[in-house]
Amino acid sequence: SSISDMAQWLRLHLSRGIWGGEDGDIIFGEGVQRTMWTAHITTSTITKGNEKAYPSTHFKSYGLGFDLMDYKQRKVIGHGGTFEGMKSRVTLVPEENLGFVILTNGQAHIDRGISYRILDAFLGSTSDGEEQQDWSAKYYKREKKRLK
Repeated sequence: SSISDMAQWLRLHLSRGIWGGEDGDIIFGEGVQRTMWTAHITTSTITKGNEKAYPSTHFKSYGLGFDLMDYKQRKVIGHGGTFEGMKSRVTLVPEENLGFVILTNGQAHIDRGISYRILDAFLGSTSDGEEQQDWSAKYYKREKKRLK
């Protein structure tokens, strides 16, 4: 896939399955999308450590092909992949009509750090006084620890 292909895929999902504008073709219905973006598997319990690391996240789960979580009072939809030295992450925030793609060379989890940094830039701070995080440093430290 190219970045152009990925951008079209983002647009399709942000338009709830309609291709080509409001009067376009229905590729998949809103009910199908709701099913894809509904939690089917809980992927993370919110521990004290998670509360400290991600204070504005209250759930993480998996839908049909999508990671689901809340972040800064918004539902965030994602999907990532890795293949032979390449890593990618797609992130959607439907309430903001926001979608972005991150493509990297390498197996490190820096794509998640970049994703959180972009989310912070677009969503701003929350009312609970959450501090701006250095996501790259956080994921670099985590990756170093993982590789030991």
